[in-house]
Amino acid sequence: MILPIIVRFSLLLIIVSAQKPLAVDTADNCEELVELGRCYSDKIQTWDICKKSCRDALSLDRKTDGEPENIKIGTHDESFFNLTAFTSTNELIQFEKFRGVFTIVMNFSVICQPKESKRAVKGDVYFRNVEQLHQIWPEGLEFLIFQYKHPKFDYEEDDCTSYTDASKVHGRSIHVMEVTDLHGPLKDQHPVYQYLQSRTGNYRMNYEQPAYFIVSPDGSQIEVHRHTNFSRIRAHINKVLKPDKEL
Repeated sequence: MILPIIVRFSLLLIIVSAQKPLAVDTADNCEELVELGRCYSDKIQTWDICKKSCRDALSLDRKTDGEPENIKIGTHDESFFNLTAFTSTNELIQFEKFRGVFTIVMNFSVICQPKESKRAVKGDVYFRNVEQLHQIWPEGLEFLIFQYKHPKFDYEEDDCTSYTDASKVHGRSIHVMEVTDLHGPLKDQHPVYQYLQSRTGNYRMNYEQPAYFIVSPDGSQIEVHRHTNFSRIRAHINKVLKPDKEL
């Protein structure tokens, strides 16, 4: 009697699985909508027409792999040190000042507290985490944090005060850069990210996990860490970037 019961149960699972709708895209512009963050901001509407693309994109956004890629920059290519950018306090930085040290360019989402949330946002925590990374090797390493607006927040209604105030604190050992476009079509992105992405092939920026672009002291190499975190980068700095006398 046991065998027929097992067979019937297996058939039932097959029938239920067969009835479960597959995640499919019914729109032609799902790739564009994913890049614009619509899977976050217009979730109900966009998921209805781009279910597969949204599901795959969010799965990738939540993934942490930390596998680095090393990209060579040709001698006749534009130099990273020719770039400029404004800080969060509107100070123009000439990237020539970073020649001779390792420069890590990373992205931070502007964090807000939604109206319905009771969990307070402590904005300074994010920047202190990066300052602690900088202290591993304060003389040979520079950090540039470019900020972007995450589509899951309503920047007109949500409370972003804590994060915004922390981003404009003077005297930090790291460089907190302007809020700018880092996602979507490459032509609409900040010039620094146009440079980094066009040379490394990192054409899809992650909304959830930061990407780290590590530029060598002479600008001849860019090491890309996608979908990574503070712990992995800390281990990488300790193992690879610090000079021999500090190992």
